[in-house]
Amino acid sequence: MAGELAALVQAVSDGDVDRARTLLDADPSLVRHPHGGASPLHYAAIHNQRATVDLLLDRGANVEDLDAEFGAQPVGWANEKGHMAMVRYLHERGTSLTLHSAAAFGLTSEVERLADAQPDRIDEIVGYGAPLHLAALWGHPDVVSALLARGANPLRRNQDGELAMVIANRQALSGGAQTPLVIPERRQEIVDGCRRAAEILRAVTTETV
Repeated sequence: MAGELAALVQAVSDGDVDRARTLLDADPSLVRHPHGGASPLHYAAIHNQRATVDLLLDRGANVEDLDAEFGAQPVGWANEKGHMAMVRYLHERGTSLTLHSAAAFGLTSEVERLADAQPDRIDEIVGYGAPLHLAALWGHPDVVSALLARGANPLRRNQDGELAMVIANRQALSGGAQTPLVIPERRQEIVDGCRRAAEILRAVTTETV
């Protein structure tokens, strides 16, 4: 099975639908087996291959699968690479979101819905930080504004003791150094978004202090 699974991962990464379909026809269980700690769907997502994403989901892949190293869904892998259309598509295909992941992915309407439903989580530190830190890291000024409007604390520090303003400013000045895997066009979006987010956060942080 190992050889067939590796071949499937290669096919879905390359967007080779015919090859992937042939492999799954021969062994449908391949769709559920991890390779290198992640599902075939993770690999299709990070390589932005919508056709093979659809094939895998239609053959029973679980959009909620978590990889073994980071505990991330396929949508998280797509986000790490900066494939934002794929992020939105995987959400449409049923990926569940937390307030933190919605903030990281820049899904403003979901952030608003979840923050309104779970106001006690708006400043909760999970992993890297609170939703505001994640929006600042990934360059989503609209999300930053939505969170602040709902009472997010701009003076809340993340697990490293940093303010969201500092995170956004460093990303803007460093060319997105903290998000190293993203494709070039997404990197520029992050830099521009972090610059705007830093301005928003600087204003409210000064007011708060």
